[in-house]
Amino acid sequence: MQKLLFTLAILGFSFSYMKGQTEATQNANTADVLIEINSETSREDLALIQKTLEPQGIFFRYDNIEWVDGALTSIRMAVKCQEGTMKVSDVVNITAEVPARFGVATVEGKPQVCFGADCD
Repeated sequence: MQKLLFTLAILGFSFSYMKGQTEATQNANTADVLIEINSETSREDLALIQKTLEPQGIFFRYDNIEWVDGALTSIRMAVKCQEGTMKVSDVVNITAEVPARFGVATVEGKPQVCFGADCD
Protein backbone atom coordinates (compact mmCIF):
# COMPACT_ATOMS: atom_id res chain seq x y z
CA MET A 1 0.00 0.00 0.00
CA GLN A 2 1.30 3.42 -0.91
CA LYS A 3 2.17 5.80 1.92
CA LEU A 4 -0.80 7.87 2.92
CA LEU A 5 0.19 11.36 2.10
CA PHE A 6 -1.42 13.66 4.52
CA THR A 7 -1.25 14.60 8.14
CA LEU A 8 -4.41 15.28 10.07
CA ALA A 9 -4.13 17.41 13.19
CA ILE A 10 -7.16 17.50 15.45
CA LEU A 11 -7.29 19.44 18.72
CA GLY A 12 -3.52 19.76 19.01
CA PHE A 13 -2.61 16.18 18.15
CA SER A 14 -1.13 15.05 14.87
CA PHE A 15 -2.16 11.70 13.42
CA SER A 16 0.25 10.44 10.77
CA TYR A 17 -0.96 7.62 8.56
CA MET A 18 1.67 5.46 6.87
CA LYS A 19 0.99 1.97 5.59
CA GLY A 20 -2.08 1.61 7.78
CA GLN A 21 -0.25 2.54 11.00
CA THR A 22 -1.35 5.47 13.16
CA GLU A 23 0.81 7.32 15.65
CA ALA A 24 -0.06 10.38 17.71
CA THR A 25 2.39 13.19 18.49
CA GLN A 26 1.95 16.59 20.07
CA ASN A 27 1.42 19.36 17.49
CA ALA A 28 2.33 22.98 18.24
CA ASN A 29 -0.15 24.27 15.64
CA THR A 30 -3.25 25.75 17.26
CA ALA A 31 -5.54 24.82 14.34
CA ASP A 32 -8.41 22.49 15.13
CA VAL A 33 -7.71 20.66 11.86
CA LEU A 34 -4.63 20.82 9.65
CA ILE A 35 -4.35 18.71 6.49
CA GLU A 36 -1.22 18.34 4.35
CA ILE A 37 -1.42 16.83 0.87
CA ASN A 38 1.85 15.92 -0.81
CA SER A 39 2.97 14.70 -4.19
CA GLU A 40 2.30 11.05 -3.29
CA THR A 41 -1.37 11.64 -2.40
CA SER A 42 -3.74 9.38 -4.32
CA ARG A 43 -7.43 9.73 -5.14
CA GLU A 44 -8.09 7.19 -2.40
CA ASP A 45 -6.22 9.37 0.09
CA LEU A 46 -8.28 12.42 -0.92
CA ALA A 47 -11.47 10.39 -0.44
CA LEU A 48 -10.26 9.33 3.02
CA ILE A 49 -9.67 12.99 3.95
CA GLN A 50 -13.25 13.79 2.90
CA LYS A 51 -14.63 10.83 4.84
CA THR A 52 -12.62 11.70 7.96
CA LEU A 53 -13.61 15.38 8.04
CA GLU A 54 -17.30 15.12 7.16
CA PRO A 55 -18.45 13.81 10.58
CA GLN A 56 -16.74 16.87 12.11
CA GLY A 57 -18.85 19.20 9.97
CA ILE A 58 -15.97 20.03 7.60
CA PHE A 59 -16.65 19.39 3.93
CA PHE A 60 -13.59 19.12 1.66
CA ARG A 61 -13.87 19.16 -2.13
CA TYR A 62 -11.23 19.44 -4.82
CA ASP A 63 -10.81 19.83 -8.56
CA ASN A 64 -8.14 20.85 -11.09
CA ILE A 65 -6.04 17.91 -9.93
CA GLU A 66 -3.10 16.83 -12.05
CA TRP A 67 -0.61 14.00 -11.77
CA VAL A 68 2.69 13.73 -13.65
CA ASP A 69 4.41 10.33 -13.62
CA GLY A 70 2.21 9.24 -10.71
CA ALA A 71 2.95 12.32 -8.57
CA LEU A 72 0.25 14.82 -7.66
CA THR A 73 1.43 18.18 -9.01
CA SER A 74 -1.57 20.50 -8.57
CA ILE A 75 -4.93 20.77 -6.83
CA ARG A 76 -7.59 23.37 -6.07
CA MET A 77 -9.34 22.88 -2.76
CA ALA A 78 -12.63 24.06 -1.29
CA VAL A 79 -13.44 23.77 2.39
CA LYS A 80 -16.88 24.44 3.87
CA CYS A 81 -17.80 24.29 7.53
CA GLN A 82 -21.20 23.14 8.70
CA GLU A 83 -22.18 26.63 9.92
CA GLY A 84 -21.58 28.09 6.46
CA THR A 85 -17.99 29.39 6.36
CA MET A 86 -16.50 28.46 2.98
CA LYS A 87 -13.21 29.21 1.27
CA VAL A 88 -11.71 28.10 -2.05
CA SER A 89 -7.99 28.03 -2.75
CA ASP A 90 -6.23 29.02 -5.92
CA VAL A 91 -4.75 26.12 -7.86
CA VAL A 92 -1.82 24.99 -5.69
CA ASN A 93 1.35 23.53 -7.20
CA ILE A 94 2.75 20.61 -5.24
CA THR A 95 6.33 19.33 -5.29
CA ALA A 96 8.09 16.60 -3.33
CA GLU A 97 9.37 19.32 -0.98
CA VAL A 98 6.29 21.57 -0.81
CA PRO A 99 2.89 20.07 0.09
CA ALA A 100 -0.49 21.75 -0.18
CA ARG A 101 -2.31 22.27 3.08
CA PHE A 102 -5.45 23.66 4.61
CA GLY A 103 -6.75 24.09 8.10
CA VAL A 104 -9.80 25.00 10.11
CA ALA A 105 -9.38 26.84 13.41
CA THR A 106 -12.04 28.23 15.70
CA VAL A 107 -11.48 31.94 16.36
CA GLU A 108 -13.88 33.73 18.70
CA GLY A 109 -16.34 30.86 18.34
CA LYS A 110 -16.37 30.90 14.52
CA PRO A 111 -14.51 28.50 12.20
CA GLN A 112 -11.81 30.10 10.05
CA VAL A 113 -10.44 28.29 6.98
CA CYS A 114 -6.82 28.79 5.90
CA PHE A 115 -4.66 27.58 3.02
CA GLY A 116 -0.87 27.25 2.73
CA ALA A 117 1.31 29.61 4.76
CA ASP A 118 -1.80 31.30 6.18
CA CYS A 119 -2.16 28.21 8.42
CA ASP A 120 1.11 28.94 10.26
